[in-house]
Amino acid sequence: MFASRELAQQWADQQSLPGRVLDLDEASDLATEAWSDVV
Repeated sequence: MFASRELAQQWADQQSLPGRVLDLDEASDLATEAWSDVV
């Protein structure tokens, strides 16, 4: 976990990681949607 979205994005950029930084609610919503056919 990072203190802010900005710090997380800076770290991801430095590591050349693809994707986007999500907060917990955003990650939960995406996971719920992705698994909705299974559950």
